[in-house]
Amino acid sequence: MWCSVIIRLYQSAHHARCLLSHGVAQTQQRAASRHLPAALQLSPPLCRGLCSESPPPEDDWDPLEELGPEPGGGPGDSAHRLLLLHPQTKRGSERQPAERADLLLAEAAALVRSLPGWRVLDTLRQPVLNARSKTVLGSGQLRALQERLRRLPAATGVLVNVQQLSGLQQAELETALRLPVIDRYGLVLRIFRQHASSRAARLQVALAQLPYQRSRLRASGQHNAARRHQLDLLEQRLQRELRRLEGRRELLRAGRSRSQVPTVGVVGYTNAGKTSLIGALTDGDTSRGRDRLFATLDVTAHRAASSRLRHVLVDTVGFMAQLPASLLEAFRATLRELAAADLLVHVVDLSQPDRVAQAEHVVDTLRHLGLPPALLETAVTVGNKADLTPDRPEGMLCVSATGGEGLPELSARLEEALAAATGRRTMVVRAPTGGATYAWVLRHCDLVTQEVDETDPQLSRITVLTSPGQLAQLRRQFPGVSVSDA
Repeated sequence: MWCSVIIRLYQSAHHARCLLSHGVAQTQQRAASRHLPAALQLSPPLCRGLCSESPPPEDDWDPLEELGPEPGGGPGDSAHRLLLLHPQTKRGSERQPAERADLLLAEAAALVRSLPGWRVLDTLRQPVLNARSKTVLGSGQLRALQERLRRLPAATGVLVNVQQLSGLQQAELETALRLPVIDRYGLVLRIFRQHASSRAARLQVALAQLPYQRSRLRASGQHNAARRHQLDLLEQRLQRELRRLEGRRELLRAGRSRSQVPTVGVVGYTNAGKTSLIGALTDGDTSRGRDRLFATLDVTAHRAASSRLRHVLVDTVGFMAQLPASLLEAFRATLRELAAADLLVHVVDLSQPDRVAQAEHVVDTLRHLGLPPALLETAVTVGNKADLTPDRPEGMLCVSATGGEGLPELSARLEEALAAATGRRTMVVRAPTGGATYAWVLRHCDLVTQEVDETDPQLSRITVLTSPGQLAQLRRQFPGVSVSDA
């Protein structure tokens, strides 16, 4: 009896302590964040799972909801009509020729269009000496921009097409222009939030947004220790959840490794058509690929359909120029799948006038992520969307994922490259038809041809592609089996 009473008293005290600490923490956070800009204020559930001693179940926790408002928020938060400003640096290492500036401007406009309800009302390419100055523009240029916006009353915001504005730059511009200002980083974060549907994607997008939030917090001029502490706690939890997910992915990779099914990692600039191409090479469904930027944020694996060499194609997030390294660092767990691949396929959009610079950016990013040099050197480069342009770069295999052009040649190229990358050889196995050896070979090896043996009709001559590991396993399991080079 006394034991049960003591236990109930302990439980009541524990519950009261949790409620008290939770309530105090919430009160402190609300008071500390009351004077912050909207994008930095705490959303109501921010403390849940971070301050309490018992975090909520995984399925109840949305990291993006806890992180608060999306970048680029403000009046008309669900949509914006923007003036798009591209500061064109004229000098130094960041100098941009006019043609390159125009391409980046067009790319930014495409980013805006990928958000429902967002559109560009006006564009301005403005030459500047240094895009890192306090307001990016010179004083005369800033006055001209103010006047331009006065003639554009429908505008609800300004997109400054630079990699990332400092918090101070953003604050100064918003004060001068009296409109919300967003940079390329903030815009892409918002797109990521819109497209992130899986748990892994939402965790990684939240992790990518933390540096952005911290920089804006510093620029706000508010010494908000509670908010900084909450962001630190959130980062710890995000890292913990991502490590848990990475453990699950590691198990899947180990399963593929044990079954000796080779993996092809598919990479490319965003909207190059990676997902459509994978669909064409697997189940023939190209419709899951969408004509929008950053449509894929998850790693997905798909078994190749028609190839005689069984393999898995892995789809990953696309790359884009002029984005901070911290953005891709947040997706490092996802991109580890690439390092474990046996072969890379680099998909290039043939219809893009800037395709050479885009391809170089993808390779540079993969190097930055630490992929093995040998994996980069053996990558198969594929020009996609051949149906949209007559251009056929010399030495590049050109295909159309939607039209089917070049797909048989690509399948053959992948088989050849995978066989070389994994040490597979074409071998002939002689085994009794229907026997245990016969069944094992057909189950574990990749069949090329099969025919009745000319000298003994009870035997089959099975020509297969086999890895060194498969061959060793065959000889261990069936000593004396007849195996020869094809």
